[in-house]
Amino acid sequence: MEEVVMKKYLEMVPDELREMVCGLSDEKHWALYIAVLKNEMMTFSEIKTEFDEHQQTLSNILKDLAKAGLIIKKANTLEKMADKRKSFYTPTDAGEIFIECLMESMLSSKKIVQVI
Repeated sequence: MEEVVMKKYLEMVPDELREMVCGLSDEKHWALYIAVLKNEMMTFSEIKTEFDEHQQTLSNILKDLAKAGLIIKKANTLEKMADKRKSFYTPTDAGEIFIECLMESMLSSKKIVQVI
C-alpha cells in the first residue's frame, strides 16, 4: 500500500479514535470492555472470577484497553494502585461515548436501510 496515500486517509481520523478501534482487536477484548462498561467499576479479582481466564491474559487485555483509552485503572490512593485487590477498572468518558456513538450509528443506519 502506498504510504503517502494511506497517510492522506489516516489523517482524516483522529489517532485516538483509531487507537480505540485497534484496542478492540478480538472478542475477548470486546467482552472485557463491555463487562467494565456494564458494571461501571470492576476489580481485577471480579474480572478474573467473571471470565475465568489466565491472570496474564487478563492483564494484557486490560493494558490494551487502557492504552486504547477505553478504560482506566483507578484506586483511592496511590499506594493502593499496585494492589489488584484495592484498585479497580472503570470506563473512561471517551470509552463510554465511543460505544454510545457506535450503537447510535448502527441504529441510525438500520433506520435508513428500513426506509429505503
